[in-house]
Amino acid sequence: MRAKKIVQLTVLSTLIAVALPGCWDYKEINDLMIVAGVAIDKNEKNDNLELTIEAVQIEGSKNSAPKSQTNSLTGNNMFGVVRSMISLTGQRLYWSHAKTIIISEQLAREGMTGVIDWYTRDTETRSDVNMYISTAKTAKEIFASQSSSNKIISFEMDHLMRIEGALSTAPDIQIWDFVDLLGSEGSACIVPTVYLKEEKDKSKIRVSGLAIFR
Repeated sequence: MRAKKIVQLTVLSTLIAVALPGCWDYKEINDLMIVAGVAIDKNEKNDNLELTIEAVQIEGSKNSAPKSQTNSLTGNNMFGVVRSMISLTGQRLYWSHAKTIIISEQLAREGMTGVIDWYTRDTETRSDVNMYISTAKTAKEIFASQSSSNKIISFEMDHLMRIEGALSTAPDIQIWDFVDLLGSEGSACIVPTVYLKEEKDKSKIRVSGLAIFR
């Protein structure tokens, strides 16, 4: 009887150990780069895609405000350039807090199917990010805005779109809306355009105008 109880306890302990694996997929925050938003351009030198990531930089004491940092890299396709970005930064990209995707007007005109396809199919990216077309020379220069109060441009743009949406002055288009509308026969999709306006020696973000996709 004693031996039987020992066997039963051993089996039970094994089942519990399998059912409760603990922190097997735990990742240190220092090993992750928290993506706030991305800008995608066509590189002028080699005609490749150029991906610029705005990431949240947390440093100093726990009470210090987060700042942004940007990293840019070019590649033949989105999958390749995102994978190579890990080698550049030494950190894995973490997409759960991403709020913004900005695509240059040039890329939008020439075709951005590969960009949208990757973004919507990747298992780690968000489908509810706000989408913009940049009418500035490049999409990445939007991240150089000097108007940000919290220094995270992508988060500021998300806040701005909430205000604009409430005032009905600009459409709040998320990437899943874009894909859904493009797939609907006989419909066109509109995406807000963004640019930088110089005011008192500072470049400030302005959302004005629409890009129409048939």
